[in-house]
Amino acid sequence: LYHAIKKQEDLADYIMPTPYDNIDVVPSSTLMSNMEYELFSKWQRELILRNCIKNVRNSNMYDYILIDAPPTLGGWVMNILCASDYAIMFSPCIINLLFLRIAFHFIKQKIELV
Repeated sequence: LYHAIKKQEDLADYIMPTPYDNIDVVPSSTLMSNMEYELFSKWQRELILRNCIKNVRNSNMYDYILIDAPPTLGGWVMNILCASDYAIMFSPCIINLLFLRIAFHFIKQKIELV
């Protein structure tokens, strides 16, 4: 995943089958910890993942594409949100209202970008 995003390549070339029926993955690695740094100087950095998965989305090969995001609100998560139609946000039982306010503001920025 890291190399595809860094080179802004089509993710279709990085899809790997799994032993489970109808489930494929794009493997990641610890290199993703550098993604914020890699995206910093890129033009339209918020849309890089969206462009990388465009062909996969348009192929109708998958009913759903699930993207796991780190628990941060940085540029990589903004990329994931811009590439997504929907977002599921998990939170602990005791909801931190300040965090939710920040998260919803972050999502609103995504809507304005796209």
